[in-house]
Amino acid sequence: MIIIDLVHNLLGLVALSVLSGMIDSRFDRSTLRGKLLQGTLFGLLVVAAMMYPYEFQKGVIFDGRSIVISLCSLFFGPVSGIITAVIALAYRVSLGGSGLLMGSLIILSSLLFGLGFHYAQSKGKLRTSYTSLYTFGILVHLSMLIMILALPSSMLKETYNKVTLTIIIVYPLMTLVIGKMLDYQKVHKNLIIKIKQDESLLKATLYSIGDAVITTDNHGIIRKMNRAAEDLTGWSEIEASGKTLSEVYQLVDDETGRNSEDPVTRVLRTGKVVIETNKNIQTSRNLFPIPVGESASPIQDDKGNIIGVVLIFREQAEERATIKMLLETTLMFNTTFENSPVPMILCEVENGTITDVNSVFLRETGHIREELIGRSFKQVDFFADPVFRNEMIFSVLKTGKIYGVPFNAKTRNGVILHCLMSANIIHIRDKRYFLASILNITKQEHSDKIRKVQYAIANAMVNCQNLNELFNSIKTELSVLVDTSNFMIAMYDEQDGTMHSPFKVDEKDEVLPTWPASKSLSGYVVRNKKTVLLDRLKIAELANKGTIQYIGSPAECWLGAPMMAGDRCIGAIVVQSYNDPDAYNLENAELLEMIASQISIYIEKKRSEIEGNKLSKAIIQSPVSIVITDIQGNIEFVNPKFTEVTGFTLSEAKGQNPRILKTGKQDKAFYENLWNTILSGNEWQGEFHNRKKNGEEYWEKAIISPITNVDGTFTHFMAMKEDITESKKLHDELIIAKEHAEESERLKTAFLQNISHEIRTPLNGILGFAYMLNKDNVDESTHKKLTESMLISGKRLLELINNIIDLSKLESGSFELTISEFPLHKLLNEVCNQFTHSADTKGISIISPFEYLSQELIIKTDELKLHQILTNLLDNAMKFTKEGRIEIGYVAVENELIFSVRDTGCGIPLKLQSRIFDRFYQADMSMSRNFEGSGLGLAICKGLVEMLRGKIWFESTENVGTTFYFSIPCETGKEPQETKKIVTASFQNKYKKILIAEDDDFSFTFLETVLENEMVEIIRARTGVQAVEVCTRREDIDLVLMDIKMPEMNGVEATKKIKSLRPKLPVIAQTAYAFLGEKQSAIDAGCDDYITKPVSLERLSEALNR
Repeated sequence: MIIIDLVHNLLGLVALSVLSGMIDSRFDRSTLRGKLLQGTLFGLLVVAAMMYPYEFQKGVIFDGRSIVISLCSLFFGPVSGIITAVIALAYRVSLGGSGLLMGSLIILSSLLFGLGFHYAQSKGKLRTSYTSLYTFGILVHLSMLIMILALPSSMLKETYNKVTLTIIIVYPLMTLVIGKMLDYQKVHKNLIIKIKQDESLLKATLYSIGDAVITTDNHGIIRKMNRAAEDLTGWSEIEASGKTLSEVYQLVDDETGRNSEDPVTRVLRTGKVVIETNKNIQTSRNLFPIPVGESASPIQDDKGNIIGVVLIFREQAEERATIKMLLETTLMFNTTFENSPVPMILCEVENGTITDVNSVFLRETGHIREELIGRSFKQVDFFADPVFRNEMIFSVLKTGKIYGVPFNAKTRNGVILHCLMSANIIHIRDKRYFLASILNITKQEHSDKIRKVQYAIANAMVNCQNLNELFNSIKTELSVLVDTSNFMIAMYDEQDGTMHSPFKVDEKDEVLPTWPASKSLSGYVVRNKKTVLLDRLKIAELANKGTIQYIGSPAECWLGAPMMAGDRCIGAIVVQSYNDPDAYNLENAELLEMIASQISIYIEKKRSEIEGNKLSKAIIQSPVSIVITDIQGNIEFVNPKFTEVTGFTLSEAKGQNPRILKTGKQDKAFYENLWNTILSGNEWQGEFHNRKKNGEEYWEKAIISPITNVDGTFTHFMAMKEDITESKKLHDELIIAKEHAEESERLKTAFLQNISHEIRTPLNGILGFAYMLNKDNVDESTHKKLTESMLISGKRLLELINNIIDLSKLESGSFELTISEFPLHKLLNEVCNQFTHSADTKGISIISPFEYLSQELIIKTDELKLHQILTNLLDNAMKFTKEGRIEIGYVAVENELIFSVRDTGCGIPLKLQSRIFDRFYQADMSMSRNFEGSGLGLAICKGLVEMLRGKIWFESTENVGTTFYFSIPCETGKEPQETKKIVTASFQNKYKKILIAEDDDFSFTFLETVLENEMVEIIRARTGVQAVEVCTRREDIDLVLMDIKMPEMNGVEATKKIKSLRPKLPVIAQTAYAFLGEKQSAIDAGCDDYITKPVSLERLSEALNR
């Protein structure tokens, strides 16, 4: 095939690149010899390709000549390209044939394309990238396709069909591959040339550098060393080559004398440049260490990998000595200058240029270093008085120094400072400098004034007779520092939210008696509890926002400080100016805060004294006993009422412990609780049963609280005690009388209500059966059955009366149980039979599977009480169920029976469920309720269950129904066995194996019992998941009775899964909730029929026989 032949032919072209590279490395392509050799090589390769071509027809051949000629012209230029083309053309002419013209044109076009691209490349207009080489190959071979037109027309179609795809796809790709190989050879050769040139340059540079230079590889082995390095180390390059740096010399720290890690090792470890100073090198060929400074840098390749290290170092003996001396001198001066506690400035004497200032100068004057350095001393606006500046300079130049000269300095912001200046002339490096130190005494002077004012105010607080005199003294003393032309003390009344001023001096306004704090500036200070400094604009801004309202004439500058008493603000001290907007500043604000604090302390102290006097009188005159003890409980103070109640005087009680009053009738835990409470910082309240001095016992109601100091530490305990002996006696008597009355009323009411409620239930059985006996069509069997039922109800009625009497005994605590053994199923059937007639009348089904069980369960408990509980619950269910069914059942769990009575009645509203067991309480308490009863039924049940050491509970949903449960512990005999059994049913022998999916034991027992006419195997599933598993595992199931409400998976979901597995298996749904929506859900799930509980035999037979 053409492709295979051509590929074999073209593989020879790959070898071309190898041979070309060998020639290029020996004879450079830029020389004439190199060009001739390359042209000859490529020409011979073309001949070889044409000797083994793909021969389409005789004289028509295809080979790789276009690739060879075009690439030779592109990479080696016109000389090599022409030589290759001439050789190729000569050989092609010798071959002859009908393809001669086409072959010659292809040789020519390939040469021309190669030369054109070579020219563009030499001018920098073209790079030999993948894209350009592939484009080059496409163009060359597109022209080749055009040259095929030179063949005879009869051959064109077949030629194009066979070679077009190969020429346009394979040839350009081969051009790209071989071209890239030739390009890589060219690049590689250029890199080698550049490396050799760089190596020569580097070697020349290395040996020409005056500093010592050593280079290593990436393992720290020395490769190169210049002459300076040889001189310093004593090693020649030949000797050191191949050794590590540490073998040539050791690096020693100049200060510690210890060996240091050599810089080459550190560079290789960290990859960072290392610069070493204050180091010496010690070699085995030098007697003394040589001081050097050195730096080492990593040598990295193009990828950033470290391939070696270059180390440069030089001797620094003289340089280091000079630098050390200069550094020590400079450091000493700079340290003294910079760390001076006073501002300092250094200027050149000749031209007054400022050369340096210290940080204290900048901090206190507000100047910026960059603005000062280089400027003339006279250009800096530092002296408030320029005349003094000139005099000071003249004095220093004349005398050489000045000391402690007072003057006023100006900060960068124009603030005047009071200072003292000392200055002298010093010489630095043959230059004269003016060195001045400045002592700022502004704050000191201000502090002195403040201390004098504080002392004077403190003295006034001690000596002044009243507040007005004190406030006037404060105004006078404060005027030394602050403008007090308009001065006010404003007090805040927390009760009515108003301000008033006990002292005010104002240039314009009259003193108001009171004003509201909410909209005044003084009130603004009180509300925010912080000092406020305002000018006219800020005051107007607050007024515009509605924060304040103008009261009196507006001030140009207003300053107010809060008077704080702890967290409370009791007022404000205010100064204002009507004409000077800069009258007050932050320093004045701090001063005013300090004065306000002193006034607050004084006022609160006075208030405390007044309150203390009031409290002292209140304690002494208190109508209750007050006792104050230390933290150990030793009495320190008792008031007169204590003496009156206990008989102990203050002198007798002082130092004693309150246990002198103990009777011993309150236990240790009582007093431990008391002490734990008060020691935890809480208030204790309780009652003491104490004894007076004369031995008389009495009761006290007491409140005991801890007393703390300002640090929160307990210092004392205080007890307030009231004698409650008489009131306690009266209270106890009232409680006893109330309990007796309530007990009597409760017994009477319980008796009457229970009689009304509980007699009706057995009477219902008697009257119902009597009504049936009164009918004419009663046969003898029915007559006997009804008579027996009436006897049973009469007996139960008599027993119930006895039970009510027993319940009354229970209320009085004299109740006794009668425990006996009896058959449980018989009792349950008797209970159900009592309500048969009533249920039939209302159309309600009572479901009780016990009559179908062949095996009885003997239990041991109080039969009468159990009968009454079940009767009451069933009666309750009958009353509240209009339609549906009532189910009664039980389950035995170890030594306990759990009974349930479930109805489909109206249910109990959630909000009433918490009171359902209360005596006399019913869910509907209105006069128009539809249900009779006294409200004692459930209360009696609860009492009886608890007497039997059981518990009772219920679950109820309004408009759905209620289930009552109760459990009692009892001993049991034989229990019914739940095993698979073959029973007969009165249905067609249609189904042999029936799966009953039912979680309720009683419902399952019922279905199992009624299917007794045919031999049917019953299999039970208790959950929806089990039902699906049984139907999946057992293919012999003929029918499924599916309860809709089951755990784990409901009947609807289980039916869907069963039908998906066995579509033809009949499924009959059964549910206790006969709603249309639920019926439709069952049918939609695939159920074949639907029956509702209670299940009637007729409906079940109809469903099974359908």
